[in-house]
Amino acid sequence: MIWQPSQAKRSAVWCVVLVAAALAACASAPPPVEAPPQETARATAPAAPAALPAITALPPASDTQAPSALVWASSSALHVGFRDGVLATVDVEGGRVEVRRLGTAPVAAISGDGRLAVVAAQPVVLYDTRSGEGILHFPDVKGLYSARFAPQGDFLVVAESSGRMHVWSRDQLRPGPKGETLTALMGRQNPAMSARFAPLSGAIAVTPRGEVVFGDREGHVSTWSIEQQQTFRLMRLEGAPWSMAGTDRFVIAASKEGRLGASAAGSPRFEPWSQQAQGRFVAAPPDRSAQEVVVVGDADVALLDPATGEARWRRPHAAQAPCGASLGSGAQRLAACLDGAVVVLDARGATLGTLRYAGGELRWMDAQGAVKASVKP
Repeated sequence: MIWQPSQAKRSAVWCVVLVAAALAACASAPPPVEAPPQETARATAPAAPAALPAITALPPASDTQAPSALVWASSSALHVGFRDGVLATVDVEGGRVEVRRLGTAPVAAISGDGRLAVVAAQPVVLYDTRSGEGILHFPDVKGLYSARFAPQGDFLVVAESSGRMHVWSRDQLRPGPKGETLTALMGRQNPAMSARFAPLSGAIAVTPRGEVVFGDREGHVSTWSIEQQQTFRLMRLEGAPWSMAGTDRFVIAASKEGRLGASAAGSPRFEPWSQQAQGRFVAAPPDRSAQEVVVVGDADVALLDPATGEARWRRPHAAQAPCGASLGSGAQRLAACLDGAVVVLDARGATLGTLRYAGGELRWMDAQGAVKASVKP
């Protein structure tokens, strides 16, 4: 635009007025607030927690059965599935163990209330754990690789190693009425939704937000929003992902090589503290009552803040083979699988007891190693 001399004069006057107003506003404005110091502290090494005694567990027997699924039903009830189809429920406070047998194939997933379980038979079977009966078969699943119930029981996800995932809704998973027609049964057996991704690596997880966390063989860790039908790639680990978990704010994953990675939900970058962190198995609470995660590594078990990497506590162990983790609501109880034994700890890291399945017998032992319950399936 070409300005006329008279217009230029008027513009100059307005510029003077605007500059004067801006100077007056700056003079009356409060001084700028400095960034809080914790923003720069995130990249620094977390402070060392108070030292706790090492976790002691009995040496593994040659016939020890390692668990295939770990789920907390409440702050005191832990469901443990095994590879021979046995499902154990441990009442941690009462010191009791209940056992059911769900066929002879591995228990792959257990619902949060413990009423349903997925067993990796051929075909895959959904069991009612109270009756011990199979209530649904999933013929569409061609080789079960991993399975998870949503924390609130809204849906079930079953994954194949090829990258196909199938979703069943809450209504489909309810036992049908007596005299259910074949059409109705087939409708419940068929998944409500299926999707295909890259070939998978590691066990899938479901966050409290209802997002599926999964890894592929190239090391990528992604989330899949079933409700919005969107995927988001978060990070790439050094090695194939093996164990994954997520809160409503963070996703954490461990590779087969024991390298750890953490990322804020919806952010395609590593949290600085996790760049050099290590761990074998990770777990997160099933709800939004807490943000901590548990990490089971080659040398210790730790309860971490995924935002900073700060450890609430660490417990060293001498196990040869870490084999799993589970964190209860509010991070009040956690379970760490070490050499096939399930060690239960409280929110402060103190040992509450240990469950071991060996010699055809399940034994629940207190913190001192005394047997409090013994059950044969």
